[in-house]
Amino acid sequence: MTDSRTPDATREWLARTPLGELADAISRRLAAAYEAGHREGYEVGSRLSSDRIHAAFQEGEEAATRRVAAEYERKRADWEAAAASRAAAEHDQARAEWERAVTARAAADFERVRAEWEATRAEATLKEAEERGLAFERLMRERERAIEARMQAQLDEARRKGYQEGAQLGPRRGLGIEGSRSWALGVMHLSDEATLDEIRQRFRKLSLLMHPDRQPGLEDAYIKNLQRARDILGG
Repeated sequence: MTDSRTPDATREWLARTPLGELADAISRRLAAAYEAGHREGYEVGSRLSSDRIHAAFQEGEEAATRRVAAEYERKRADWEAAAASRAAAEHDQARAEWERAVTARAAADFERVRAEWEATRAEATLKEAEERGLAFERLMRERERAIEARMQAQLDEARRKGYQEGAQLGPRRGLGIEGSRSWALGVMHLSDEATLDEIRQRFRKLSLLMHPDRQPGLEDAYIKNLQRARDILGG
């Protein structure tokens, strides 16, 4: 069927489409094509009969309409391609911005978690160091007490042996004749100026120190000499 719409009707039809500026441009070109076709038809029609004039007019109008429609489709395709390109570019830009934002948030979360982990680790390390320091301090105190105990035991042993040797060997080392006052003072490790109270205190001290329960290996001779020295000194 032949489209019998006039150029004005075509312009109104194009004006109602969503392609505003494109429709106007096509409408102008349609009008120009119509005028050209009209002139061509008029020139031909002036030489033809009225029937042939009418047929030529319709043929020119149809050709102009086809040209306009083809131009419209080409412009529409170009517009759609440009719109699709802009949409793709905007999509890529939005995606890139989103990826940057996600990366920034992930980096911030990682740094926060890392800082929390380092703080927790530092606190645990400090606590472990304090516990080790306390354990080391306890160990050192125990070692000091053990060393002091060994030293005291060695001192007691040396004192015991000294007393024992002094009591047993005293008479032979110039402590005086056995049974004399000088001998008794040597056994009890007292000076010639020792008072009676000092003699009694020294006897009690030596008796406790050299008691068989505390010194199981001590010979009985020392105990006997100590008692004899006390008797001689009158303690």
